[in-house]
Amino acid sequence: MSEARLYILSESEFDDEFLRVIVERVTGFTVPATQQRNACHHFGFVGINDDDPTEMEGFFLTLRARARTLEGDGPIWLVVVRDNDRGNFSPHADEPETAYAAPLGRANRLRQLEQCRDLICTDDGNGPLFPCAVGVSVQMIETWILLALDPNTVESDLPIFAEKAHKSAKAHYHPDPVPPQLKNQYDTKSGYATRQKRRDFNRRIAEESDLDSLAERSSSFGAFVRELKSLAH
Repeated sequence: MSEARLYILSESEFDDEFLRVIVERVTGFTVPATQQRNACHHFGFVGINDDDPTEMEGFFLTLRARARTLEGDGPIWLVVVRDNDRGNFSPHADEPETAYAAPLGRANRLRQLEQCRDLICTDDGNGPLFPCAVGVSVQMIETWILLALDPNTVESDLPIFAEKAHKSAKAHYHPDPVPPQLKNQYDTKSGYATRQKRRDFNRRIAEESDLDSLAERSSSFGAFVRELKSLAH
């Protein structure tokens, strides 16, 4: 099996481990731990504000400038996955954006990422500068993991907020009590895992999940899988 070198831009180091395994399973390439890098840190970014398009564009432009200086055996890929966080989302250009409950009026993050991807995937005569796959998890990576854990659950069955203690969640459910939200449910399923156990938990879910079923039940995950398949061709 061929090896790939992988740069990941996600919301956390725990998401990175989940995504690394998904990349391996979808593409058929192995990504050894020594060949995985946190793209944000590696290229000198402390963090990226998803609500500021110029920050994300600056990140991609930095990679464009560095693309030809990167060395390694096998293909070098960038995978970017950001949380939707109750924004508008549609995985297909010919479909209207879906307004989720309590939207925040954000622009479609998937569209923003696709535009940024084009900055580094343009063929300059020597092939794409930096093969890249982008995705937006609706509403967050924890949604994909919770769906993977329960094959009878669909995206619309899950809550839309990160934590029950958030003001936005309290306002949405008022005057009723707030039920466990995405991170609350994830913490329960993972047993309130420590950092290492959480990383191991995410890796195990990625290794054992039925990816075809998950893609059918989550349009955002299905769109991401299609992006990954393009890397291996």
